[in-house]
Amino acid sequence: MADGVLGEFVVPDIKINAANDIELNELVWKPLRYGEQLWDIGIPNRTATEFFMADNFRDTEISYKYAELFPDDITYVIGESDFRKDWFFQHVPHNEDPEAKSRPFFGASSPGRATPYTIIFNLDEKPQGTAVLRFAICGTGARSLDVTVNGKNAGSLRNLPGDGVITRHGIQGIWYERKIEFDASMMNKGRNELILTIPAGNVNNGLVYDYIRMEIY
Repeated sequence: MADGVLGEFVVPDIKINAANDIELNELVWKPLRYGEQLWDIGIPNRTATEFFMADNFRDTEISYKYAELFPDDITYVIGESDFRKDWFFQHVPHNEDPEAKSRPFFGASSPGRATPYTIIFNLDEKPQGTAVLRFAICGTGARSLDVTVNGKNAGSLRNLPGDGVITRHGIQGIWYERKIEFDASMMNKGRNELILTIPAGNVNNGLVYDYIRMEIY
């Protein structure tokens, strides 16, 4: 399990002015949980600094290097893989042009193919109920993300807010949460395969994840 807390704490209707002190008393935050946590990837810290190659985020060619480092794309095994070594910090279209270069003011912008990140996990029993795949995202160039579970469509994220972080060689942009809910019976007792797919497009049209968590209720 990762350290840190997923979510935001908001207290409405607090008014502050220069003339008065206010007493907030005790503020209690109970972070949202939909149900039992099955697994997670990363640390909910509003940035991607814990993932592989994140310390090279200012490298103008970094989005191209994903294809060199992971020619067969990422397969991440829960309980075995280490997100510090096995999860590239940018989920971007996979460059197929070995001669492609970053351009000033445009970044790494040549076209790439659709890119799957495959997550393998095992369950002791066949689940029932509703599964909730929760995303905390801290950088957005893609407008969508597709999710399959054991070869079947589980849903998509759509109309994501672009912030230019990948194009501008950043590590942290607009932070937000999204979730996909699906029937837990799509998962099996034993081995399961969940695939996150960034669509084909410019190599800077990807996502930078802060944290991913699977829950079930």
